[in-house]
Amino acid sequence: IAHNRALQHEQDLERKVSEMRREIENASLAQIQLRELERELEAYRTIYNNSLERARVTREQARVNTANVRVISPATASKERVFPPSMPLLAGFGFVAFAMGGFFFLHLKNLARAQLL
Repeated sequence: IAHNRALQHEQDLERKVSEMRREIENASLAQIQLRELERELEAYRTIYNNSLERARVTREQARVNTANVRVISPATASKERVFPPSMPLLAGFGFVAFAMGGFFFLHLKNLARAQLL
């Protein structure tokens, strides 16, 4: 009798273990589905927020009152060159070139003097 009871108890425990394994497997599948649904929800939420923002911008643009807008002066192209100013630029380049030439000449003169000594 003790042997039969122990055997019955072992079978009950094995059944409970197998049931719990199935529950764990179902819970894991449910967890995976939950994560997929959460990602999908986040994507839909982003799309919804973007469309709300576009609608807000469209409403604001529609409210802009253009009834009393007028042109102050007509657009015209300048007859002279505006930038870069040609004379100051040319003078600056000339000064820089003259200074670099002078430094180059002095440097060569010092090199020649150093080699003669």
